[in-house]
Amino acid sequence: MLAKANRLTKDKEFTKTFRKGRSSYDSIVGVKIIKNNLQINRFGIIVGRKISKKAVERNRIKRQIRAIIRQKIELMKVGNDVLLIITPEALTVSFRDLEKSVYLNFKKLEIL
Repeated sequence: MLAKANRLTKDKEFTKTFRKGRSSYDSIVGVKIIKNNLQINRFGIIVGRKISKKAVERNRIKRQIRAIIRQKIELMKVGNDVLLIITPEALTVSFRDLEKSVYLNFKKLEIL
């Protein structure tokens, strides 16, 4: 679990990041990012029901994404709200492929 300070919690924050943020997508994960004028990064993860009807599978993907974020959080530039949008392809790929996809999207958006 990410620390409460590092989470996007309000619907308003998700909406703002989704609508106004810069984006980078690939076949596994999409990332949207917007400046937040804070000294921390905040993260939100979207895994919709279209990905899987089973909550177990959706939660497994969220846990994997949070683990990836915890590994990279110290290397990131601070002051961003980051939204990760998961695609159905994420169910079939390995953890390493998921990690690589997130890392490449972070590099494209220049937050690493």
